[in-house]
Amino acid sequence: MPPLVGNVESIAENITEESQPSTTPSPSNPASRSQPYPDTTAQVRQLLDTNACVRCDLRGADLEKADLDRANLEGANLEGANLTKAELNRAYLVGANLEKAILTKADLDEANLIHASLDAANLTAAKFVGANLTGASLQSANLAQASLAAPTLMSNANLKNANLSGALLMGSDLSGANLENANLEGANLRDFFFTYTPSAFSSRAGQFSGGEILVGLLVGTDQNKTFRFKTNLNGANLSSANLSQSNLKDATIVGANFSNANLSDADLEDVDLTSGNFCGATLPDGSRSEQGC
Repeated sequence: MPPLVGNVESIAENITEESQPSTTPSPSNPASRSQPYPDTTAQVRQLLDTNACVRCDLRGADLEKADLDRANLEGANLEGANLTKAELNRAYLVGANLEKAILTKADLDEANLIHASLDAANLTAAKFVGANLTGASLQSANLAQASLAAPTLMSNANLKNANLSGALLMGSDLSGANLENANLEGANLRDFFFTYTPSAFSSRAGQFSGGEILVGLLVGTDQNKTFRFKTNLNGANLSSANLSQSNLKDATIVGANFSNANLSDADLEDVDLTSGNFCGATLPDGSRSEQGC
């Protein structure tokens, strides 16, 4: 056997490089530039062909502008996936993993996201009207300019360190939610009026995954009717949250924790401030509250 010729170190480096898996990004896997996500070609094809991929591994998948209306993605792993401008109306995403996913301007109206994980996801300007985010985790998620108005359900959701600046949260249910250190600067949390028109909702009234409230109200209703939703912050944790210039008109805050929160220039019209803990909070007039200390 002839002896090996050449520099031993360079040969070893070549062998090492050749043995490493390719990280060249593919159309279905753009995130592979920075993370070793798997090839999702087959899973993406299954999803687009059948509108379902239950508990599939779709990490890093490219689903930009995909039409996934009513898709069944229960328990699917979509970590780092690109869902920019995707249509996910009424999608079933219960228990799905969307951590670090990109959902900028995605449409998730009436989607079911109970106990889904959206930690560190980019949800800028996404739409969640009528969605059910009960018990979902959105820690450090970017929800700037997102639309989460009634009848969106977010009770017991974890929004710690989330960015909700400029978000529309009118009439949404945030009871028991954790908004510790969240940024709600300029967010709109005032009451919300919803007008029901039978002709427009005759075939859709029961499809709101987050609209159990509506379904109960609309049963037997055969005429135009307007309902008022008050933003529900009962029992929510807003300690150290930034609520400057936010609108909380008529919000209910029984048992809510606003300790050390920033409420400078916020609109608290018709809010019962005696029902919450405001210890150390900066009030709209710039004064510091001692209530609850």
